[in-house]
Order: sequence, then C-alpha cells, then structure tokens
Amino acid sequence: MSDKKFAFESDEVSVAFYSIAGLGDCLIARKVFDALVELEPNCVVDYCCTTEAHREFAKAFYGDSKNLNRILSAQEYRANQKNYDLALYVGGCHAIFFEWVNNKRLQAMSPKFLQSLIKIDEYNKKYILGLGNWKLTLGLRNMTSGKILGKNFFHFLSYEGALPIRDNKIKIPLLPEYKIKFDALKLNRYITIYTDLPEKERARPKVKATSRNTLRE
Repeated sequence: MSDKKFAFESDEVSVAFYSIAGLGDCLIARKVFDALVELEPNCVVDYCCTTEAHREFAKAFYGDSKNLNRILSAQEYRANQKNYDLALYVGGCHAIFFEWVNNKRLQAMSPKFLQSLIKIDEYNKKYILGLGNWKLTLGLRNMTSGKILGKNFFHFLSYEGALPIRDNKIKIPLLPEYKIKFDALKLNRYITIYTDLPEKERARPKVKATSRNTLRE
C-alpha cells in the first residue's frame, strides 16, 4: 500500500483516519470506518499508524476494504493532514474527534457526509468538549450510562444516528489458512486480556478537536 499515492491526490473525498493503537481499539474503530464508507461509498481513506503492531492490525482488520488506500506513518500524517477533506481520530473513550475538515469542498462534493460531521461536532460540543478537565472520565461515564441503558460503545460511536452504526457486529477478515488454525482451537466463549502499551509505543499525532463554527463556515 505504501507505493500508492496519498488519498488526497484522488478526485474523490479523501479521509485521513486513525485510532488508538491497541488491538481492540483498532478493531472497534472499524465500525466508524465502515459507517463513513456507507455515507460516502467512493471515499478514499489513508489509515495513520503509530507503531509496527498498529500497522499490522490495520492491515489485518481493514485490508479487505476497497476504500483503504494507504497506511501512513505519524510523520506522513502530520505533514499532510490539511491536504485531506477530513482528518479524524477515533478515541478509546467512545468518541470521534476531528483534526481537519475541508467543509467548503465537502459541501460541494458530499453535503450529506458533511451534515453527519456537523452532527458529530455538535454532539461533542454539548457532551464531550464541554466536560473540560472532566473529559478523561468520558469512558467511565459512557460505560456507566451504557449499563443503565442496556447499550454498548457502538451506541455512543453512532452519535445518536449521525453515523449508520446499527449493531455490534464487526467483520474481521480471516485468511483461509488462519481460519483452519482458528477452528482447530475449538473456541466457544473466551476472555481476552488487555495489557496497556509501553509508554514509548503510545505516541500518536496530537488531537485538536474542531469547533462547531469551523464546520459551519
């Protein structure tokens, strides 16, 4: 994928997409990726990765999508961020943050797509960015609310219907040779154990969420 041109060099809506580098977070973010593709089927997406493991996760979980164009390094992302029509980050706190939106171009090319982004931004302004110093508790708040409402993180990632996320099923591409090995494990129900990444592997482009006014200009 690295020998391809950047997504913004195409004639379609271009997206720079990245998420937390953890395996589970990278997998969950696929729902957001698919929702964006559903809203704009011809969009071209470059996926930003911050570690070698992250790159492998992206290849494994997103490699089957025709919309995935190229896997970027953090350096490539920083250097080219404002060339894209949309640059976004899917956080581990069940939230989506925009770092760059070319609203004029999106209004001309895909107004429906832009309207969904505006709804997400308005939600963030009301329920997330307004938390101030408390926004680090967002994940806990969502998990507690989800337990009361009988919802999971996909409910929050849908942004009250702004994104077409309707269920909690994730399509995981599985090569035939790996399927044989997986089936041989005879797993039914099982538990995965998550350990946090070392500090040196947490580096990622700094998130700067946009304001509602930026999207409405």
